[in-house]
Amino acid sequence: ASHVLESGAAPIRYLLGYEDNAAWVNMVAHLHGEYGVSALAASAQGPFGPVVAVYLALMREAVGGSLGGRLPVALTAKVVLAAHMFILVVIPVVTSRLVRRTLHLRDALLTVATWAGVTIAAASVVLILELYGFLTASLAFVMLLAAADAVPGRPIGRGATARTGPWVARALLLFGTGSVWLPLVPLAAVVIGAYYVRVVLAATRLGLRPAARVACELIVPTLLLDYELWRQYHNVASAAGGGTALLSAGGATPGPTIAIQVTAFLLLGLALLATRSDAGEREANGARLGAAVLWFAAYLIAVLLAEAWVSHSPQYGSTKLSFVLLTAWLLLGSVDLLASGEVVKRGRFVATGVILSLLLVMSLEQGPLYSAVAVHWPAPAVEPIWLNAVDRTVAEGRRVLCLETDVSAPSNAAMQAYLCSRWASSLQGSDDEVALDWRFVMLGRLPISTAVSEVRAARHRPWRIIVIGPMTALRKAGEWWTPITRLPGLQFVSAAAVS
Repeated sequence: ASHVLESGAAPIRYLLGYEDNAAWVNMVAHLHGEYGVSALAASAQGPFGPVVAVYLALMREAVGGSLGGRLPVALTAKVVLAAHMFILVVIPVVTSRLVRRTLHLRDALLTVATWAGVTIAAASVVLILELYGFLTASLAFVMLLAAADAVPGRPIGRGATARTGPWVARALLLFGTGSVWLPLVPLAAVVIGAYYVRVVLAATRLGLRPAARVACELIVPTLLLDYELWRQYHNVASAAGGGTALLSAGGATPGPTIAIQVTAFLLLGLALLATRSDAGEREANGARLGAAVLWFAAYLIAVLLAEAWVSHSPQYGSTKLSFVLLTAWLLLGSVDLLASGEVVKRGRFVATGVILSLLLVMSLEQGPLYSAVAVHWPAPAVEPIWLNAVDRTVAEGRRVLCLETDVSAPSNAAMQAYLCSRWASSLQGSDDEVALDWRFVMLGRLPISTAVSEVRAARHRPWRIIVIGPMTALRKAGEWWTPITRLPGLQFVSAAAVS
């Protein structure tokens, strides 16, 4: 980790290649206040809600962003890397909470082996998600495991009085799990409402007056949390063209293998059948995890059927959601099965077989464990020619975009100009409509006139255009980039010269 988080422009090289990392870098660039401390302004939150912004703000302060005014360019990428790596650091803590359910078996070797196996499997899932730049999905995966551990416990605390503190803490955890990743917003909202009903029903055992008090105390936070989740989902869905557009969105994502799908459903049945009869033992060592798995199953069925109705075939969103939910389902089912005692009664040999089977399933068909070992992210990408040019020019406070002159026409061949412009805009916190349209012009998806009109209307020039390719080509008449070179307030510099 210390090697990856080295100073200079190197951290950027670990984040190149996927669009999502640029969004996190852009968000971190907004997290600076007048005195250098992190500022959770609306511009910093964007469509991602408050939880992601708070998480990145904490990472910004941990990396050292509170020293000095504006966060240095090199540290912006380092903050995003630190945010990715901190998720990996907390995995052993979260999995230890899950496997404490095996403590009642009084077999230290089994507990340690279960913890090691589940931790390795969980870390491989997060590594694959982070390889794609899915910071929020990996954070949501870990929070899902934490919520599955915490929520099944007593909803109103112990004793003869109805204490609502435990419910509030767990409801906030559910809210955070949903808010941090948009596909989980509907699930979190429904579970919070169901959890409210559960706590009121639990309070009725103490009498009608305690139940009425609990119902009145918790109805407001329940409605507020669900309203905030609805508002966040509505804002993103409206900008994307509605909920149906989200179901049909495209992109690159890992998906669950056949082995994971089959084993997850098998484990659900085995874990539900192997129930423990000692209620006191179950309360002392953690409630069963089957309820969380059932919620996962019901929600995944609803999403898949909605997708079938809208898109008629598997799409990016449902594939990504299936990967997260089914891998979490697999880990929870394995822990529940081992904690039931039914496996241990048949000897350590069988228990060891269950743990090894978990790791095997995660490796088959190039599953997450196999892929994590094969790719071993984080690994730096090959340093592009424009990297140092972007680093230095952005540090000067200039607005930076990139132009490729060794391509005959705007097309996918101009991918270096696209990547260069995307990272420059993100590092500046200026990944706005002008920057997005400029990149699409480079790829040939928008006419050159779009970039010309938007840059001409933009303020705060001069801008610096980093040229990837021969500078002499700018003087050629009749090239596709000629209208850009005629714009006032643009300074053209060679990427190789600045490097």
